[in-house]
Amino acid sequence: MKIPKSVTLSAILLFLFFGCKKSSNNPVPVNSNAKLSLVSGSNQSAAIGYWLKDSIVVKVTNNGLPVSNVDIQFIGSGCNEDLITDVKTKADGTAKYFWILAANQGTQTLDAVAIIQNERIDSIAINATAVSSAGQPLRSACTPNPGGQAQRILRLSTGRLIACFPGKTSMRYSDDNGKSWNPIKSFGPNYTVAWITTSPQDEIFAATTGDGIFYSKDAGNTWTNITPSTFNKQDKIDDIAFTIDGKLIFTGSANDIYVSPDKGTTWTSSGNGLNTTPAYQNPVELQNGDLYILSFANILYKSSDNGKNWTAQNNAQNERVTGIYVDKNGWFYKASDILFDEVILISKDNGATFNGFVDFHSEAYIINISMQSDGYLYFGRLGGAIGMVYNGTQDTNSYCLTDEPFPAYVIAKNNSLVYSNSGGIFY
Repeated sequence: MKIPKSVTLSAILLFLFFGCKKSSNNPVPVNSNAKLSLVSGSNQSAAIGYWLKDSIVVKVTNNGLPVSNVDIQFIGSGCNEDLITDVKTKADGTAKYFWILAANQGTQTLDAVAIIQNERIDSIAINATAVSSAGQPLRSACTPNPGGQAQRILRLSTGRLIACFPGKTSMRYSDDNGKSWNPIKSFGPNYTVAWITTSPQDEIFAATTGDGIFYSKDAGNTWTNITPSTFNKQDKIDDIAFTIDGKLIFTGSANDIYVSPDKGTTWTSSGNGLNTTPAYQNPVELQNGDLYILSFANILYKSSDNGKNWTAQNNAQNERVTGIYVDKNGWFYKASDILFDEVILISKDNGATFNGFVDFHSEAYIINISMQSDGYLYFGRLGGAIGMVYNGTQDTNSYCLTDEPFPAYVIAKNNSLVYSNSGGIFY
């Protein structure tokens, strides 16, 4: 069949218009003349663990013109090398990075790498100098996320510190009393760890967000997922603890109270007697085997049958229990707000009777109680302070934080207090 000339000409024109029209959204070709250069920020100095005064600014150009939406990777040195930050260039071709220095004093290097279509096209090295802190609090280096605050900090028998942080790459260790933090590489960077606990044998248990419970029998060298098969991994885990009698307990909502007598080989779970609304935290075990958990509504619950049945121990209208703790002697500490007066009570007879330990004469809302290696009982306060008490003598002036409602802390091997707030970890 003969095709009319007019139709043929129209088809050719349509092909040329749609098939050959150059897209204005085409990315820069990999083999282009794109270059990465430093705009500002090199050769500054700051204390270890602190930000440089001015941000690092780099720029990508192609034949002299700025290129936007290019991926710039900023890769630090030392203990910062795994904390890679990706930033896209703006319309003017620039990308900005706030550099926090690593733990080694002296010259440090930051590599900025430009990546287009998953290919590295250019890179530059930027230098800064880390100096000792002069009048500033000693701030830890190489903590993930800008604030660097930790959810929990624990100490192994070797003196190694273990901490978990919000977000990915969220479990790290310190072998220098909190000065620097390195990734636990055997655990991998793909899990978000919400809470951690340890045993006296330096076993580590990690409760994650979305991936269940992991167990390391060798201080973090190897890991096994020990999540009970009946637990929905998408449910939130609010706390995890290893008790004085060797039970592993993790808590969440009312139907997510799990108890294991054998480090995760077998599990039991029951919410009988618990309110289905609030979540639960602070699982502890007394010497007689009684288990206690604390609801977010400040109700203390007790189980005398390994967690099968629970009974409330207080009425929140008359007594709000804000924190509980059991030390290695089996002594049971309970922080309570009784008619707007916060006290820490102590029981040496498995909770049968309580005696006054310290009275704050105010509404202090005591949380996060623990006996540390220096023999002092430490606690956090909702207002942001870390205090310590010993034999009923109160000292809340030594460590006063103003911006962290639920502070994490530990006494390091050198007897220094390592603590976290929204400004990072300090030692």
